[in-house]
This record gives sequence, structure tokens and C-alpha cells, in this order.
Amino acid sequence: MMQNATVLPLQVWDLRMLKELNTYRGAHTRDVACAVWHPVHEELFSSGSQDGSLVYWLVSRPDPQACPLQGPPCSLLEDQWFRR
Repeated sequence: MMQNATVLPLQVWDLRMLKELNTYRGAHTRDVACAVWHPVHEELFSSGSQDGSLVYWLVSRPDPQACPLQGPPCSLLEDQWFRR
């Protein structure tokens, strides 16, 4: 389960074991507005923030893997992966 509340830091939990897997911070300067799992690569997810940034994360690594979108301050309210 991914904590998708508007609080920093972002957290991922394993509900079967009731254990926090990792905490993710440092990429967003404002609250996280959305987060979504990749539909095929189960370790990959992305998060969007009210600061306009989009960040890619891996569950096993607490550091951001890529920040392809660093827009002006605005709310990124929805994030979605598309299959080709």
C-alpha cells in the first residue's frame, strides 16, 4: 500500500506483514497530490506534487530515480501510466 495522503514524506507499506517498506523524501517541496503504481513493473511508481513536479521511484531505493517534470508551482492532481 502506498500512503497517498497530502503529507510528506511518501511511504510504502506491505499490508500482509504490517511493515513499512520504505520512506521517500527529498524530491517534492510541497505536499504529494497523487501517486500511482506502474501497471507492469511492480517496483516502480510515480508521484506528483502540488509544486508541479513528477518523480519516478523504485520501492527498494529511497532516492528519486528521475524527475522528468519540474513545472512552475501548480498542482499536479493526477498521474497515470499508459500502455503502448
